[in-house]
This record gives sequence, structure tokens and C-alpha cells, in this order.
Amino acid sequence: MTPPLRLSLHVAIVLGLVVLASLFFGPRIYVDQTLLIGDGSYYVDPSFRAILPPGTYVTRPRNFLTHIDNALNGYPRLHYVQTTLSAGEIPWWNPYLAMGLPGVGTGSATFEPVTLLLARAVSVPMVSNLKVVLSTVIAGYGMFLLVATLGTSRAAAVFAAVAFAFSGWTLAWLGRTNIMAEIWMPWMFWAAERVLRGAGAASVGALALFTGFACLSSHPQTGMQILAVLAAYVAVRVGSVQVPARARAGRVALVAAAVVVGVAIALVQLLPMAELIARAEVPPGGRSSARAATGIVSAVWYSLTGDWTTIRRDLPTAVMMIAPLFFGTAADASFWWRGYNMMEMMVYAGVLPLLFAAYAAARRRQTPGALVWLGIALGSLGAAYALPLFNVVNYLPVLGLANNGRLRLAFRFALIVAAALGFDRFLADLGERRPGRLRFVLGFAAVAALVPALAYPAIARWGPARPPAISLMLWRELGVAVALAALAALVALVARGALRPQALAVGVVALAVLDPWWHLGDFNPPLPTAHVFPETPAVRFLKSDPSLFRVSSGAVVRVLTADTKLPYRLYDVDIFDVLSLRRHTRLQQAINGRAFGRYETIRAFLFRDPATHRGLMSLMNIKYVLMPPPAALAIPDPYATLPWYRPVYDRDIRIYENLDTLPRAFLVNRARVVAEDEALATIVARDFDPRAGVLLEDPRAPALSAAPGPSPGTAEVTSLSANRVVVRAAPARPAYLVLSEANYPGWRARVDGAETPIYQADYLFRAVHLAPGAHEIVFTFMPASYIAAAAVSLAGLAAVGGCFVVAGLRRRMTP
Repeated sequence: MTPPLRLSLHVAIVLGLVVLASLFFGPRIYVDQTLLIGDGSYYVDPSFRAILPPGTYVTRPRNFLTHIDNALNGYPRLHYVQTTLSAGEIPWWNPYLAMGLPGVGTGSATFEPVTLLLARAVSVPMVSNLKVVLSTVIAGYGMFLLVATLGTSRAAAVFAAVAFAFSGWTLAWLGRTNIMAEIWMPWMFWAAERVLRGAGAASVGALALFTGFACLSSHPQTGMQILAVLAAYVAVRVGSVQVPARARAGRVALVAAAVVVGVAIALVQLLPMAELIARAEVPPGGRSSARAATGIVSAVWYSLTGDWTTIRRDLPTAVMMIAPLFFGTAADASFWWRGYNMMEMMVYAGVLPLLFAAYAAARRRQTPGALVWLGIALGSLGAAYALPLFNVVNYLPVLGLANNGRLRLAFRFALIVAAALGFDRFLADLGERRPGRLRFVLGFAAVAALVPALAYPAIARWGPARPPAISLMLWRELGVAVALAALAALVALVARGALRPQALAVGVVALAVLDPWWHLGDFNPPLPTAHVFPETPAVRFLKSDPSLFRVSSGAVVRVLTADTKLPYRLYDVDIFDVLSLRRHTRLQQAINGRAFGRYETIRAFLFRDPATHRGLMSLMNIKYVLMPPPAALAIPDPYATLPWYRPVYDRDIRIYENLDTLPRAFLVNRARVVAEDEALATIVARDFDPRAGVLLEDPRAPALSAAPGPSPGTAEVTSLSANRVVVRAAPARPAYLVLSEANYPGWRARVDGAETPIYQADYLFRAVHLAPGAHEIVFTFMPASYIAAAAVSLAGLAAVGGCFVVAGLRRRMTP
């Protein structure tokens, strides 16, 4: 076993990473700036511009990818989860998006440990900032522990920690749920390595705990990919453990058991997501869906030959491995490769990690363990590019369903571990005064200069886009050239005895921070905290209405688009997520077609012909429709000529009030039982009138008289929170209470304290049958499966606690 390191060194590493992260992202994040938001809303949404003085945000958005992923999705979900948890309630359900859907089931990371830790401690903007700092610290410190356990020097372990914390992939994906899984990857490998070496119960418990943390991130694809890479590592690594075969099998079994317990810990997050996926129309994400195999023979053939559609689209971007800005950068909208965005294509782990990994490969016989990590790096990259032979990963069970282009995460992880081993070997060779170290660095520098220059004409012919001038692309290589020149100078000085090897180690660690800062330091631009979802005049107007209503972004996706209404607690019919209820998706597609392309990430209703959908929009409780000002519209305003839409706000944007809208809860005294498809066709038809009766799908539902009668009575929602809705109703005759909140298994209804069935109503919504008289109807959401999952998760945590207790007792009993 590797001897333990002093506690003071651990504290120094953690504090050092905190300081580096704070300097890297700017100390003002602790004062008046917020990360992971982006300023895109101020360029695309006229309602946001209304609060700004002239001349503000007039150039271009700073990294529009930040706006798309974070401002339109991540931050609004974070805001909802944090404020709901701070109020003492777990947001199992989210009534604000898509007319309601399981909150934990979406990618809201409700139980993600870093966010959960901060839930009640600081403001939501500060949570966004601290997530960035803590995730880099956790990632870096975990890598330090792993590499130190592998037997490297402290210098190599610190180098690996810094390189991993600030690697290109980490910086590009900061704040996303996948990164909140990946930061635990080195911790999982560290614990698994210790278990394979025969460490005790504490290491087994640690592996279970960190596996659980990774799977709690609400990005199961990444968790699955990390576990697959871990399984491959264990399968290869166990062969080199010098113990009898039975002991090896026992240690592998302990690793497997720990992983199972870890997955159990995360079941409280995984099960709601699995249930939602089963009820959602999820776009195909795996490579095997793009080139589907009809059987084993075709799957083997596709694995052997590779996916040349993906190869042609993605492989040219491999030049970013050594030239991170070859294609420009999303930070200033100069990224010109049209195959995919910069985040997905990111393979830059740093020029020094690449150099020292190459050195480990060159000196593989003298660098124990390097081949394992280099093999993982190569295998992950080959699968990411769907290369021949490596493409088998995309046809494996379960893994074949994933977007394995994201295996670039494993490439940079394994490459940096190999680099740490190579750096150690480099220092040792330098100390032994072996010749050729400087020549290796200079040779690598020559390759780093030649590859982009040679790639330019090839990519110009290959690529789907027109590249900029070669002089500009080579100028973007200045940072790489400076880093390599600085390294060469340090090596030369050490070789001549002018510097001690410790100075080289310090210089390498410094360059490992400065390199990503030079190339990607502007990738996550801060936004003044005062500009983070401010209360705009349009929002102030909407919130002045005390009634319960929903808002639609109308005919174009420009104003308060999907999810951006969530921080203001405005109820929305739209959602920005691939995970939405299948019925919601089918309804949206019945209105729009596939207006947003194959993947339909934005589930937004484009009511371009509101006259056709008068009844449906009324049923959906859409009281206000938001439209850009007429001068900004490329189409005639479809709401301007309809008498039941009244303009009530006409400044930075135009807001129409729907005078025909129904309340969130209402009574009907007629019902008809239809099939699901007929219900959908009926509610999207021009002549649909939700007041005339309710469409049910359960033939066991109580029948109502078809004869016309007096007013069905009154109904009012008196309370609506994350998991509970209270309605007071007074039907004049037997009636159905229709609640225009999405129906989902796990909702229960009680009428005056007595449980009553909930029926699928008007395709998407809920209804309960009521007898005449005054009633209180209480809807609550807590599926039995969620309760069971929470119990299993608690049992998993108890098992981890038991491991730590056993380890503590054994330590006390050891003389």
C-alpha cells in the first residue's frame, strides 16, 4: 500500500485549489458577479433589454452556449429546486413547466450533493458560483488522491490535480449535470484501486458513497459511462494484483457490491427519472439509433467498419487535442466547424498533459501502469469518434443507447492519469541525467506546430465549412507555443544545473493552470448579479395579476422562452428538455409539427393560428400571450385581429390577455369516454369547446347526463405548491372537476378526506367526479415507488455508514 500523506499536505492541496479556482474565475464571483448564466437573454429577448441603459449589451453574446444550456435550463431548475428546498419541501413535482411534470424525474439534480449542501446556506446566484469552485476543487483533489495512490510523486499528483480540475472538458461543461457526475470519477477510481489492493471496509464504503454521488447528479448517461470505464479498469487491473486467484475474485466482488450499494443510494433520483423516461418520447441519442443494426451480424459489421458519417463529421476536430482554438471558440462566436458545437467536440486536456502522456507511451516499459491508462484513453477516444473496431461500444447493450461521443470525458481523465505517470518518469530520467529530454520536448513542439499547419488544407477540403485564413488559425496557437517554449526553457535550465528539478515541477504546475486560462479562461463569462433574471417591466406586469394562470410565448420563441419563466414563478405551457411527458410532446407536435428539428429539445407550443386552437388554449389556462413588438416580427401578428385577445401591455414587448381562458380548475356536467388518439384529435380541432364537457378515457368513470342543465357550479384553486393542490368546489349537480394540471401516476385525490379516483381528462389533464354540494378536493403527489426508492437510498447510506463504523472499530482494535 502507498504510505499515507500528511494531513497538512491534504489541507494545502484543497486550499490551493480553492485559491486557483477563485483566481481563475475571478474574485468578484464572491461579490457582484454570477457564473453559468450568460448574457444571451439581453440579445434575443426584448423584455430583458427594457431594464438596460442605452449602449449596454450591443456587441454579441459572450458564449451563447452558456445561455442555451444554463440560462434556458440549468439555472431556472436550480432556482426552483433551491427555493423549494429552502422552504422545507422536496420538489417531487414541478407545476410550473409543461403544465406539470415530475420535478425529480427531470434533470433538476434535486439530490445532487454539492447543490444539496448549499441549499439553505446561500443565495441562488451564489450557489451557481460555489458550484463552479467546489466542483473544480472536488475534481482536482480526487485526482490528487488517485494519482498519489498509484505511487507517483507529490509533484506529479499535484500536476494531475490541477490539469484535471482545469481541463478543457471540465471548463467547457461547467455547471451541467454531467460534470457534477464526472467530478466524482477520480474518487471512484481511487476507492476502487484501494479495494483492489486489499484496503478495508472504509474503502468499500467510500466507493459506494462516491458512486452514489455520481449517480445523484441526474445525468444517468454519464454515470453509466463512468461505471463502464471503471468496470473495464477493474477487469484489467485485477490481473496485476499479486494475490491468489480467489482473493482477486473476492476483491472484484467487493468492488461490484460497492457499486450496487452506490446505485442504491442514488435510487431516489434514478427511479423517478426512469419512470419519466418510460412515459416520455425521448429523442434517439445513441449512435446505434442513427445506424440501427438489424441483428447480431449487422451489429458486428458496423462495429468493425465504423460509423463514417460520424467520422467525417467529428474526426477533423481531433486537431483540437493539440490546437484548442483551431476552429475558433464559442466564447466569441468564432467557432466555425459545422459538425457539432465546441463543447461536444472538446478534447483538449492541456498541452503538457498531452506531452507527458506521450512521454509515458514512449517510455512505457519504464512507466508501470501507463499502458492501462493509455489504453482507456485510446479506447474512449476511438468510441467517441466511432472508429472501426472501437465502434463496438456503440452496439453494446445499454451503452449503445448513450451518446458515446461524451466518452471524451473518459479520454481526458485517463490521459491526465497517464500524463502524471509520464511526468514522474520524465523527472526521474532528468534526475538521472539521461540524454534526450530536451530533444523530446522540442520534437513534441515541432509536432504541435506541424499538425495544425498540415491539418488546415486537409480540413479545408474535407470540412462542411469554410475555414478562416491560416494566419489567424496559427496565431491562435500562440498559447500552445508559449507553454511549450517555457517548458523547454525550464528543462534546459534543469539539465544544465541552473535550476533544481523542484523548480521544473513548480513551473509545470503553473503552466497547467495558465494554459487553460489562456485558451478557455473566457469560456464561462460572468454576468453582473443584478442582471441575473431581474424583474423586468413585463414580468412585473404579469405578477401584478393575483389570479392563477399560464403564460405562452405565442407564435415565436423569443420572449421569456421555455424555462426562463421559472425563476419568476410564472406557470408555463412549455419546457426546454428532452424529458417531458409523451402526451405533452404529442400535443405539442400536433400544434407545431416538428418545428424544432429531429431532437425536439425545446418543447414549445407555437400557436401561429390561435383561432384554430381557441378551445385548447382556453383549456390550458393560457391567460397571457407574449409576443415581440410588431416591428421585430417576420410574420403578421396572429393575435392582433382576434376579438378575444386584448392587448394589455405594449412597450418592450406586446402582451395579449386571453379573454376566453378557463380557470385552472372548473366544473363540467357532461362527459364522454373516448380513446387516447381521439381525445388528442378532439382537443386540437377548431370546434373544440372544453366547457361543453370532459373527454375521459376510463370506461369505468361515472357517467353524467348528456342533457343540458344549469350552470355546473363553482370551483377555485385555493392552494398550489410543489406536491399539493387544494380546490374548493360546489357543483350544483353531479359533475366532474377538471384540473388543467398534467396527470401522472402517483397523484392521489381526496374529496372531503375520502380518497377518490383521478381520471385522465381532455387527453393530458386530471378530473375527479363530484356529487352536488360543497367539497374540498386535495390532490397530493408522492408515488409509492418514490417512497420505496427513498427507503432503499437510506438503506444504502446506512450500509456505507456501517462500513465506516466497522473500519473504525478495526482501527481501534489494531495495536
